[in-house]
Amino acid sequence: MPGRADKTRVLAEPAVAFSNEQHRRRYAEDRKHREEKLAANRAYRAAHRDRLNAERRDKWRSDAALRARHGAARLDRNYGLSRKEHRRLLDEQNGVCAVCKLPSRRALCVDHCHATRQVRGLLCDKCNTALGLLGDDVRRMLAAVVYLNRIGVSPKVSAAGLLELLASLIGKPPRAARSRAQARRGCATRSQR
Repeated sequence: MPGRADKTRVLAEPAVAFSNEQHRRRYAEDRKHREEKLAANRAYRAAHRDRLNAERRDKWRSDAALRARHGAARLDRNYGLSRKEHRRLLDEQNGVCAVCKLPSRRALCVDHCHATRQVRGLLCDKCNTALGLLGDDVRRMLAAVVYLNRIGVSPKVSAAGLLELLASLIGKPPRAARSRAQARRGCATRSQR
């Protein structure tokens, strides 16, 4: 039977608290413990939801650094874009939308290809929404331009100028000019024979 001195010695030893690493390991390895912790966290958040939401809102409004970190993390997570690369894109576009060339009251949206996730540029809300609603489909966009020109919404673009406008948008010579050029080349080739 242990003596009083032995009991005192056992009680006098400093209690060793779990380290963060031990907590992490137990949480990762012990499924029951993890479920209990998650349930306790959910219960706490549900019981204190209004106060926690108010604190988060106040912190968001008052802390510009938090908003900047959040924006930078979102750029990196969603587009693989650093703040420096975003700033470079903004400077290359002179701070305006890549499509309409107008400044935006709000921050410009990051336009990207959904298939390849490659960033294409920065757009205003209206242009970004238009591209999205047209499904990033060049044919649908060109059809919309033709439609607007046909009903006279865009009087600045004449029928003759429409081909040049469309060609400049897609980077190819107009179809009529191309066929004439091809015909000339064909004639020259035939005359040389």
